[in-house]
Amino acid sequence: MSGSVHKSKDGTVFVKWYDRESKKQFKIYRDRRGMKFYHLKQAQKTLSQMQGDTERGVFDIRAYTNRVSDIAKYLDDWIVLVEDELAPATFKAYQGYVKNHLKPFFENNFIQIHELRLSHLTQLLNGLKPAIGSGELSGKMKFNVMSCLHTCLDYAWRDGIIPVIPPFPKRRAYKIQEPEIKWLPEERQRHVFSFIAEEHQPIFQWLRLHVRRPAEAMALHREDYEDGVFYIKRSISAEKVVDITKTMKVYVTPMMDEFEPYLQQALRGPIISEFLFTCKTSKSQGKRYSNSVLNRIWKAACKEAGEDIDLYSGLRHSRCSQLINEYGLSMQEVQVVADHADIRSTAKYAKTSVARKKELMEGRVVRLRKKVKM
Repeated sequence: MSGSVHKSKDGTVFVKWYDRESKKQFKIYRDRRGMKFYHLKQAQKTLSQMQGDTERGVFDIRAYTNRVSDIAKYLDDWIVLVEDELAPATFKAYQGYVKNHLKPFFENNFIQIHELRLSHLTQLLNGLKPAIGSGELSGKMKFNVMSCLHTCLDYAWRDGIIPVIPPFPKRRAYKIQEPEIKWLPEERQRHVFSFIAEEHQPIFQWLRLHVRRPAEAMALHREDYEDGVFYIKRSISAEKVVDITKTMKVYVTPMMDEFEPYLQQALRGPIISEFLFTCKTSKSQGKRYSNSVLNRIWKAACKEAGEDIDLYSGLRHSRCSQLINEYGLSMQEVQVVADHADIRSTAKYAKTSVARKKELMEGRVVRLRKKVKM
């Protein structure tokens, strides 16, 4: 087996090691934690670890020459490097995941980044707890924390720090419970809209008719509309306008004919601004709508209409559910309309109406009976 332990005349203890991959001879003076060798036994222990790594096929000379960081340290370096690459809200969330969950685990479990295994990740997942108080993190929050770590390791892999990203626990291990979709049938939704002031109708009608996200409506510029088409390429993140959408794609959305009068109302608005939808009481840049303003208007209208439903559910969720359960569109058709990347995002709306399911089943039976009689 390669490697040997030596002690020089001045008392310095080191491991001599020939690395076959780089074809270089190394002298190792410290263990993986960076602690200097003072005794032959310390060096011998490190040599045994190096030989064990070699036998398991996971040896990386950088782990023993202090050129690979432990994960806790690497997380600190990584979060600084990627700040400009992430949306403000994502960066803020990642900072919290690193500070409250990832660093504490890896500071208590010294693991160098190239040594990370599925067993370590499973241990991390099973031990995730709220940063404050007691109880359990939701499955979705656990998934978010682990996704943050995966993003970090992907960066390390692309930067040549690690040769491969270790496999992560499968999705079922997170025990994610999909929340029940709340939605309003179109008649009840229109009733809520009747209590929204005329000056605010354009942005709410745009959201209802085009099945988009509130953040995209708030960030929409006048120049983003051209020849009957909206180009969705901006969003709001941590109360700031960013030139990317949630999925980092540009969406081309044709204007619905029903929206034409509301568009004209927005374009001839009294406020001169780069934003298409503006609110005179807004304190945001360009008098654009803010999340707090939209929610305040929506909640007031719901109260008047006798409804209790949040903004996102009352608009995007409701429209998707209406298209499937009231208009009879297929999941594939709604996926196109809503620009869902994954059909599973659309499927949750098809679960909302037992009556629609029965209608489809009954229709199928009737068609089969007619075919048999013929």
